[in-house]
Amino acid sequence: MVTRSIWVRAGLVAAAFVAVAVAHVQPAQAQGTIAGTVRNLDTGDPIGAVQISVLGSQLGSLGATDGSFSVLNVPAGSHTITAQRLGFQMVRQDNVVVTSGGTVTLQLQMRPAVLALQEIVATGLVDPVQGVRSPISVAHVGREQMPVAVAGGALQNLQGRVAGLSMSRASGQPGADVTVLLRTPTTTRIQADGSPSAGPLVVVDGVILGNSAVNLESMDIESVEVVRGAAGASMYGSRAAAGVISITTKRGQGLGLGQTQFSATSEIGISQLSQNFVLPIHHQYLMDAAQTTYVDAAGTPVSRAQRVSAKWQFQDKAYPSPLYDNLAAVYQPGGFQSHNFSVAQNSASTNFQLSISQYTERGALKGNDG
Repeated sequence: MVTRSIWVRAGLVAAAFVAVAVAHVQPAQAQGTIAGTVRNLDTGDPIGAVQISVLGSQLGSLGATDGSFSVLNVPAGSHTITAQRLGFQMVRQDNVVVTSGGTVTLQLQMRPAVLALQEIVATGLVDPVQGVRSPISVAHVGREQMPVAVAGGALQNLQGRVAGLSMSRASGQPGADVTVLLRTPTTTRIQADGSPSAGPLVVVDGVILGNSAVNLESMDIESVEVVRGAAGASMYGSRAAAGVISITTKRGQGLGLGQTQFSATSEIGISQLSQNFVLPIHHQYLMDAAQTTYVDAAGTPVSRAQRVSAKWQFQDKAYPSPLYDNLAAVYQPGGFQSHNFSVAQNSASTNFQLSISQYTERGALKGNDG
């Protein structure tokens, strides 16, 4: 019994030494590195946050902000590399040969892809739904539809861009009340003095304004959403029974990190009557041969009150007395100027946009500047 136990133990120890020796004899698997840069095919700018993958394996990496990437521990051999990023077409490169201990450098170029996300409507009471299935009529006016600041006020950006909406001002004076009509037979007014109004509820960045939107600058607006009718009452209560005008302001989010943008616009125009009356400068009354005095049928000079019409009443005779344009004596073309300046910045700690504007308008009535 003792001799057999010794031989069994000796056999196990010998087998262990053989396994260790075989493990040391086998060479380590050859590996290499794939590195490179991803750039925009159209502009040549680097593209950050690109997902680089080695097809058929779990190897990959996420590119840096400067477009560079590096995939480590790639087995030696021929591989297929893919690059993917939202907003760009996927790039695939075949036959990328990796050698043991070597580094393969790739220069990838991605083409922008035009993507259109399906519109959804999100509220605080229901789940997001597709825009075509929403029971609420919502009109959206984005920044691309408002490239130029409107001098008449922030709400003037909606004129002609929202179906079923019309507006007018009580006067041509800057800051005057705006009359808004949202697909209803009842005209509602947005007061500029902060008094209660039955007009559409104005919401700016989720905050309900106590007064109208005339205090907002057009250059500060990122987008505007208009909820027509009483559907807005389900989100904002009875105050939104006449509709909701939701305004989102710019905050510099669209800029690159550390980028500062300056914008300036100027507008110069003239306010004048759209149509003037045609002045009658000829008449059909009988006159003497010199065309200076009114006469009757017998040729006797008469006063203006006793003048007699000619037989055929053709208005082909000029008035002998001076004519006056009463409208021209009261109205005049009134010029206006609008100047806007804004600065926006996006930094790691905060982002902001500041704007200032000046609006000057000369009244259309003589002696009464607006």
